[in-house]
Parts: sequence; structure tokens; C-alpha cells
Amino acid sequence: MKTNILFLFAFCGARLGAAVLAVPGGHATLQAAIDAAAAGDTIRVAPGIYAPITCDNKAITIESTHGAAKTIIDGGGTNRCATLFVCSGFGFDTPGQTNTVLRGFTLRNGKAGWGGASCNGTLQACTLTNNTAVIGGGAYQGSLQACTLSGNTATGDRGSGGGAVYAMLAQCTVSGNTAADFGGGAQHCTLQACTLSGNTATYGGGAHGGALHACTLSGNTARQSGGGAFQSTLEACTLAGNTARFGGGAAGCVYGGERSDCTLKNCALSNNTATEGGGVYGAFLEGCTLTGNTARLGGGAAGYNSRTEYARLTNCTLAGNTATEGGAVYKGNLISCIAWANSAPGLSLATAGHSCIQGGHPGACNIDQNPRFANPAKGDYRLLPGSPCLGAGDPKAARALDMRGATLLTKGCVNMGAWACTSALPAPRKR
Repeated sequence: MKTNILFLFAFCGARLGAAVLAVPGGHATLQAAIDAAAAGDTIRVAPGIYAPITCDNKAITIESTHGAAKTIIDGGGTNRCATLFVCSGFGFDTPGQTNTVLRGFTLRNGKAGWGGASCNGTLQACTLTNNTAVIGGGAYQGSLQACTLSGNTATGDRGSGGGAVYAMLAQCTVSGNTAADFGGGAQHCTLQACTLSGNTATYGGGAHGGALHACTLSGNTARQSGGGAFQSTLEACTLAGNTARFGGGAAGCVYGGERSDCTLKNCALSNNTATEGGGVYGAFLEGCTLTGNTARLGGGAAGYNSRTEYARLTNCTLAGNTATEGGAVYKGNLISCIAWANSAPGLSLATAGHSCIQGGHPGACNIDQNPRFANPAKGDYRLLPGSPCLGAGDPKAARALDMRGATLLTKGCVNMGAWACTSALPAPRKR
């Protein structure tokens, strides 16, 4: 009985110890409330404009009462808005310390070497805008959830990560950010269900060096390579209307003549533009659709200007792409793909097997027959019943999922193109 009483006392004491602090109210400034708070406390902040804050990874929640539009932390163009843990610029490739939660604030006009708006912490429903740093114009490390990062800049000769660097982003909007060098929107970040649009960098207008899942990248620009993403891994993403001056309108993988191991799986790439590789340059693709992309030289959908290496595409559908050489692919290796209705010749300096190539192409089990797309005018590239591409792919090569998330290899059946056997349209009913 004595043990139970002590346990109950300790439990109640912990609950009673968690306090709610008000700003203004019990504390004159937001920083004073942070200094007074203990682990588990919540600070509730009224609308207003506040000075920059510092919090040593204290396990507290700082939340606005009326949302980010009315509750602002302003760096004044000289200081970082929110230092939620010390920001030294070390600890690369980690999300940093995330115990402190900052919810419902606008962080604006911040300036620092790393992370103009924030460093570390967990940011929820925050807006980071008009901040500047050399590395991470908006955020450096930390976790960002349902945040908006816009109009932030990474400056200097090596300025990288206009929106964020070394951070985890989920359901965030990353738009109109700029980096002098790498990653206009984000660099070395993990992004889940984010939208990246209108960002600019020399390499990786949207993102550089990260992992993106179920993201949309549109209207991003690279002054060199990788309009949408550069040296990144993308899965179940949509890349549309991105531009690169040289290689990879949607995604680029080559820097200094060396190709990095970047892969796109189950992605849709459309209406991207570059000098070489309108869709991708030097990438590995599995289960992707590439449509309406344009290269001014080689590889409307995919290209790679190397003497010894090729772009590699498995179970991809390439249609309506345009280039001077290789309307679909220039210097690529295609397995179980469909290349149809691209500018002629569809393939240039490319190899193919178990693929449907308009105009024909040397290689094992290749065919030159109308693949019978469901409705290409509306972007539906599934296969109609009776398509010669059904079950005609190479079962040894299929590894990825299709555009619906179905396994490309299903009970020994593999189609040509980006759609699994289970995703084919059903045969029409007999009347």
C-alpha cells in the first residue's frame, strides 16, 4: 500500500508540475517565459510581434493563440528568429535536436550563418519568410510539419538550401526560395508529402541531395542541372514544368562529369525542359511515366552524355517527348519499357530489351506495335485489354511498384511500361 501511495503521489506531482504560461501576462517577454518554463510546460502567446528567442532544446511547447498570421517573431534583418538549440553548423546529415515545439508563428527577416529563421526544434504550422543565411536560408536542422517556407535565400558563393537544410519536412509548402549554389527549396532534407514550386538554384532548383516521397515539384529552375531535383532519391513524386539550363529538367544526377546514385521510382514526369535530358539526366528510373518533356539536344525524356555510362530505365512509359536526338532517350538502357509517339528517332545510342519501341529497335523481345493506351490525351497511360504489352515485360528485371503502388511483378506477370498487370483496365462487358 505504501508503494502505491508513493506512486500516486509522484504521478499527480508530475501532472501538477506542468504549467501553462501566458505572454503577455505573467511574463513581460516571450524570452522571459521561455527562461521560466520547465520541461512539460506550455507557453501560450498572444498576437503581436516578438523579438528573437533562444531555447536550449528544453522540452516545452510554445504556441500562438491566434495562428501564424497574427503572431510574429522578427529577426530585424540581423538575428536568427528562433534558436531552439545551439546552431554550430556541425552535425551534418542529422535532423538535430527537436524537443522544443514552436507552433503557429511567422518567422521573418531573420539572418544568420546557418538557418536564418530557425535552428533545430520542431516547428508546426509555422511560416518562414524573407530570411537569409549562407546555409539554410529558412531552417537549419529540426522537424517542420505543415509549415510554409517562402521567399528565403541562401546567399554567398556556396549558399545552399534556400528553404531548409538537414531537416525533416512533412506536408510543407516550399515556394519561391533561392540558393546561390545547391537546393533552392531544400538541401539534404527528408521530405514527405510536400509541395516545392518556383524555387531556384544553380543545382537542384527544388531540392538537392535528399529523399522525397509523395511530393510535387513544379515550376522550379536550375541554372545548371536538376530543375526539380539534383542528386536526390524520389518515390511516388510528381515533377512537372521544371527547367534546367543544361541537364535534367525534372531531375539531374551528374556533377563534374561524375554520376551520383540517384533513383526515381513510381514518379510522373511531364512538361519539363532542359538542353539534355528534358525529363532526367543520368538517372535510374523504375516504374515511371515520362510525357511531354523536351530537350533542345538529346533525350526528350531521358539522356546522358557519357562515353561509358547510360541512363537506366526499367518498366517506364515514355510518350510525347521531344528532342533533336532521341525523342524519348539518348544514351539509355531500357528494360520492359514503352517508347511511343515521341519525336523520331525515339531512341538514339540506346539499348533496349523486352520493350515496345515505335519504329522498332534491336534487342531481345522488342516489339513495334501500338501499345493501346487507355486515354493518352488525358494522361491515362494504362493498357487496354488486348494490348501487346500486357505480360510482355521481363520478369527478371521488375523490382519496383507501379504508378498505383501495385507490384510490377505479379504472379510471374510483368507488363511493358509503368503499369502492373493488376492495374490493367478490365475487358469490356459483353452485352
